[in-house]
Amino acid sequence: SKPRSLLNLCLGVVGSNLEEIIDCLSDLAVALPPDVKLVLLAIARRRKLLDDEILISLADSSWEAVDLSGSDISDSGLSRLVNVSRNLKALDISCCRRLTVRGVSELLKLCHSLETLRWGGSPECDHTARRCLSLLKPRLDDVEGESWEDLDSDEFNRGASLHWLVWPNIDKESAEAITAESPRIVVNPKPSPPGLWSRGVPREAVTESVLDDPVVEGIDPKTW
Repeated sequence: SKPRSLLNLCLGVVGSNLEEIIDCLSDLAVALPPDVKLVLLAIARRRKLLDDEILISLADSSWEAVDLSGSDISDSGLSRLVNVSRNLKALDISCCRRLTVRGVSELLKLCHSLETLRWGGSPECDHTARRCLSLLKPRLDDVEGESWEDLDSDEFNRGASLHWLVWPNIDKESAEAITAESPRIVVNPKPSPPGLWSRGVPREAVTESVLDDPVVEGIDPKTW
């Protein structure tokens, strides 16, 4: 097999000892490239270490696809991410039991480029997802404003780019509601034939795919 690069070997060592540098991670992260910070985030997630502190320390404005699934992230951590990484195009928050409607609302309000959202994944998170359905509907939130200028543009554009929703255990009622009220959103899309990613369903929106797998390609799995 192809030998691992020196960078990947070093990241594997750092990732294996991540808990030992958490206290100073925010200081170290200042000097790290965005892609390296994303690798550390993916390793932290796989090692069940990912929480608000690590996410806040590593969040980068250039990130476009982030996997937070199964982590201990709360609304506070998600808020920091969406305020820093406003160009997010794909995000996985499935099985994040501490997230609430408030956090998801801020995500959809601030990340105008978000195309793919993955949520649900457990009974508790499915319940939160159902409570968030109203956020997916196109609407004006300030119908009492005196003029168009009074409208909050972030609210007006909330979730406007969202096209793919991955929700493995979606219930029939929720699926029907999305189809009727948010027809632009495709739920659990079927993968495109090989070689057609650019013209069909993106890899990030395929249910069976792991969003951050490409990030850790080349890193020794023994790291986690």
